[in-house]
Amino acid sequence: MKFNKKFFQKFIYLLFLFFVSAILGGMMETIYVFLLFQKFDIGGFMYGPWRPIYGFGCLLLYFITRKVKGGNLAIFFQCFFICSIFEYLSSYFLELIFNRTWWDYSHLFLNLNGRICLYHSLIWGSLGILFLKYIEPFLLKIFQKIDFKKMTIFITILFFLYQIDGLFSWLRNIK
Repeated sequence: MKFNKKFFQKFIYLLFLFFVSAILGGMMETIYVFLLFQKFDIGGFMYGPWRPIYGFGCLLLYFITRKVKGGNLAIFFQCFFICSIFEYLSSYFLELIFNRTWWDYSHLFLNLNGRICLYHSLIWGSLGILFLKYIEPFLLKIFQKIDFKKMTIFITILFFLYQIDGLFSWLRNIK
């Protein structure tokens, strides 16, 4: 089997994108909750600074919407629907596996079983445009400027820390 350097570089970039998105998403959510409720809450499924739902959500957008034809409106609606479906399924399966509700939008207008709502779907659509048009291209430039060997080592360390965190988080949350 021949080593495919281009594939490996793409794989490391996707892990980089996942971790940056998961960490920035966690920071964004922490700030949002603080501004809304004057409560500092770094809660979530995992112990570490990452919220996997944001990392996986950004990867979904990266793969599904990259070839969207049209302007911001087309991107907005794709992000709106993709993120809403992903958020709904994430909520459903987290609750099914852990017998715990991680978020509840039942008090918000036009919610679906408290798992998603119009307000947050509008936010996901808007953030999706921001991510696809500005953040991801910026992250790609940063990634390309960093020595690939150093980046690979850094991402590998993050990956192992994430796996350890995932194991301990799973054990803490399983009932």
